[in-house]
Amino acid sequence: MSTTAQGMHMHPGRMNGHFTTTLTLSAVLAGCTVAPVAIPAIEQSPGTAATAWLARGNEPGWRLEMAGGGLVFQTADGATQASGRARDPQVQGDTTTYTASTTAGALTTVIMSRRCQDSMSGMPYPQTVTVEVQGRRFQGCGGDPAELLRGDEWVVEDIAGSGIVDGSRVTVQFGPDERVTGRASCNRFMGSYALSGEGLQLKGLASTRMACAEALNRQETRFLQILGQVVRHEFTTDGALVLVAADGQRLRARRG
Repeated sequence: MSTTAQGMHMHPGRMNGHFTTTLTLSAVLAGCTVAPVAIPAIEQSPGTAATAWLARGNEPGWRLEMAGGGLVFQTADGATQASGRARDPQVQGDTTTYTASTTAGALTTVIMSRRCQDSMSGMPYPQTVTVEVQGRRFQGCGGDPAELLRGDEWVVEDIAGSGIVDGSRVTVQFGPDERVTGRASCNRFMGSYALSGEGLQLKGLASTRMACAEALNRQETRFLQILGQVVRHEFTTDGALVLVAADGQRLRARRG
């Protein structure tokens, strides 16, 4: 690329026989989160995944961990705590309900397969969660935010409010190995991504350097500059992915 985005360092390299450009981004994510709650480990049952499913919420801060058939719930201030083994889940449509008997009474967890946005950080999650225990109701989000990004490629339909060049194709695909790949316009790019705390970062972006038409060159340069500055993401009500850069510029894409 002939231009660089402010705050990026350009490093020449090679990839698949083509010259590449590497963009390194250092972004500081602002905001506050509820401090992680120390919860006891749940013994894993045979044949179950070792990774726990987590849900959390705010005002008051709370955390729920599910693993090995067990549920552990605790508020950030420790005022409400409950743990027990869940009975067989009840499934109705996109809603799954788990109930556990605990020393604190019944612990009921309702998980809906609907996108949820954390009320403090703005991070999107794949599930909406409601927990009822000791006569209190807690609402929040659950699951791994990366699930919403991974899978089929995202086809970019707008770059900073300017649309895209007719007949061009710009894509982004988030892999399960925290690698990101895609087409910048006529060149391919690759790099890595990280979800942490309140935001999304794309790092170590590199692209091939094939010759392109001037209009595609300009579009490609702008796309990669914005992509390298992404600090968070969100979803529109109709399912489009919006990648938001530190300066507010946006990339909008839909599943291909």
